[in-house]
Amino acid sequence: MIGNLTRNAVKFTGAGGKVLLGCRRFGPVVRIEVHDTGTGIPSQRLRDIFEAFHRLEPLRSDGLGLGLYVVRRAAELLQHQIEVRSTVGRGSCFTVLANASGYD
Repeated sequence: MIGNLTRNAVKFTGAGGKVLLGCRRFGPVVRIEVHDTGTGIPSQRLRDIFEAFHRLEPLRSDGLGLGLYVVRRAAELLQHQIEVRSTVGRGSCFTVLANASGYD
């Protein structure tokens, strides 16, 4: 999941942009965030990006539009939450809220 999110962040962040990966534990939850200064995603498209074969830029030849779908399905199977915040032209932040209570 984190690999897919990080690859997307790098792919959609131009030269000179930044990608930041962070992780912090809050009790039984581990909050993993991938921030980027990339192109951003329009708010009305945020729900769509997690659908299979969905691509914001259909003319791009790299990828099938499965990366975020895989992230969403893995999160569902692992009972993790996914959050996304984005501003067009400023970047995005994808967050995985992972239940770590069974890993002490």
